[in-house]
Amino acid sequence: MHKRVIKPIVIGLVFLLSAGTAAASVGQPVRVTGLTYDGWGSTVAFAETHLKSVDTHIDDISCVGAIIAGNERNSSWVDGGVRYWDKVYCNGRGKSPQSRDFCSGLGLNYPCYALFNYKIIYDATGAEDSDYVVRGIKGSQLTPEQLQ
Repeated sequence: MHKRVIKPIVIGLVFLLSAGTAAASVGQPVRVTGLTYDGWGSTVAFAETHLKSVDTHIDDISCVGAIIAGNERNSSWVDGGVRYWDKVYCNGRGKSPQSRDFCSGLGLNYPCYALFNYKIIYDATGAEDSDYVVRGIKGSQLTPEQLQ
């Protein structure tokens, strides 16, 4: 079976290797229900770095591979010594800027932010960096599991 992967850029790979993504690399994959395999993949490090670069509201992010319930065998693969995941699970904290009126109404200096926690699935959908979807996910859909 042919696997499709988003095309890495050499400069991007050098950046990713130096970006300090060890925390993402050591996490155990999680088992996720309600998702469908599509054959497009991403590395955990790329998903994490890409999300931080496109969403300025993300303060903290940690990603691991997602094992698709019912399609465990195709959830990840190795190509050229690099592990790709059809889906990548990420969680963390973010902040959303609030209006000047909202801040002053609470007696806060402007700018002020609403803080939030998130759980998402990063899903590469094509060969370009811009080909991806972010899906919200419920914590009850997740179970830590060793990938075998």
